[in-house]
Amino acid sequence: MVIHKILVSVFLLTTFFALGESADAAVLRMRPSQAEVTVGNIVSVQVTVDTLGKVINNTESVIQFPTDLLEVVSIDNSSSIFSLWVENPNFSNAAGQASFNGGVPNPGFQGSSGNIASIVFRTKKAGTASVIFLNSAIRENDGLGTDILSGKIGSEITIRSSPVQPATTPKPPAEEKEPAPKPPAEEKEPATTTALRAPVITDVTAEVALGGVAHVAGSSIYHGATARLTLVSGETNITLDSPVGENGAFSISQPHTLQPGRYTGTIVIVKDGLESAPSEAFTIRFADMTFMQKLWEFFTRAEVTLLLSVLIAFALGLVTARYLFAARRRSRSVHDVLHHVDVEVHRAFLALRGEINAAIEDMREESTKRTLTQSETKFIRKMTTTIKETESVIDKDIQGADK
Repeated sequence: MVIHKILVSVFLLTTFFALGESADAAVLRMRPSQAEVTVGNIVSVQVTVDTLGKVINNTESVIQFPTDLLEVVSIDNSSSIFSLWVENPNFSNAAGQASFNGGVPNPGFQGSSGNIASIVFRTKKAGTASVIFLNSAIRENDGLGTDILSGKIGSEITIRSSPVQPATTPKPPAEEKEPAPKPPAEEKEPATTTALRAPVITDVTAEVALGGVAHVAGSSIYHGATARLTLVSGETNITLDSPVGENGAFSISQPHTLQPGRYTGTIVIVKDGLESAPSEAFTIRFADMTFMQKLWEFFTRAEVTLLLSVLIAFALGLVTARYLFAARRRSRSVHDVLHHVDVEVHRAFLALRGEINAAIEDMREESTKRTLTQSETKFIRKMTTTIKETESVIDKDIQGADK
């Protein structure tokens, strides 16, 4: 019974540690991320997946586009990495959406530019069309279908009006006119700092766990310029710069080395001394250490690890002693050994119980700062009950050994 309780406790801890791990790792991407065409022409957008070293077996997504600016002509998946289709690529120009759900058999796919499908759009009128991913998932080939999607990079299509040739008309004979009086000299206004077009944000990491990295991606028509990210939270103000690539795309990363909290971000484009209007504001939450991470930090401390090792060693010794006890029909020597082992296990357990109770109290104090989740509350209750039951069983074994 003692061994059973100890193994249950260890199993519970191991399970909760495993639940605390993060698996996000793959990115959906459209190529090109930025394009410029005239009204009435077509433009092809390739949908790809970058697994970032992971092996995947399924990807699905809905792609949204503005119906007043674009219409889908066709979708081609003949060269796709996927051969199994839960949902063949399809589109609705009325709804302004295209979608797909494809898979690949074992051993899966791993790569940085896996082609999923190519979408051919026809432009309808002048404007800027943002094509974005919605309701997406990238599933790892791990037997569990773990969603490892960590980023989505869409495409911005700038549509220009068709050039119009001016009509040629005969020039009227020149008439002599009195020279117009020169207007009084005006002071030149300083160059505005918002003369550039604001960038478009295509992807933002909404929440960053401790030890993770926030990514902000976007596009601008000013290749070679500088994209400047500003993050603000209370009195904290952080500025990061990144170049705009030849294709107009930029990406800025910020590791989670900041004070936990919500940060409001904007991006401006800086070029030749001019600064664009800011992009649409977005929010990134840099999370505090999670409940599971706090538990992991506690149980990986050297002294706690040592106590667990001692407890397991004594548990194995207890099993051996009980086997000898049954084989020798309660001989006094085995009885003494068993009693000694029970006492040592009890001592080790008391020390471990003190450490675990301290950790549980820390978690209860945490509940005064925020509302614990149902799983966290259930875990504290389960661990408290298990510790009490285990101690009770050990006490009974010691009392029985004394008789």
